[in-house]
Amino acid sequence: MKPDKDALLFTALTFIALPLIMWGMLLAWVRVGNPNLRPMVAWLRAAQWGAWLLGAPLAFIGVLYDPLRWLFPLGAGVAACSSGFGAVNAWVKRRYAPELVTPDSTGGYWPSSRS
Repeated sequence: MKPDKDALLFTALTFIALPLIMWGMLLAWVRVGNPNLRPMVAWLRAAQWGAWLLGAPLAFIGVLYDPLRWLFPLGAGVAACSSGFGAVNAWVKRRYAPELVTPDSTGGYWPSSRS
């Protein structure tokens, strides 16, 4: 059964906006209280991988199999959700687990300015 275009668009945009809404809620929580968000690093990483592992096959099925082409916007929205979770994860790491952030590297080609 093929869903309505408006419902499909709304669902895809909801998946795209989900990490931004989550980020806003975390920012509000940080401003109001003094939470320790370090345990969320693992959960955000798992959500990032889960969204990607769900979205990529949906998008590929939507591209490859014509009767299910309506799955492509859903897969693309969920894959975009994965990228958004990556941005939220990077913010939480920088703020609450700076030792997990990889330092900027020159790749070994240029001398480092940090001595």
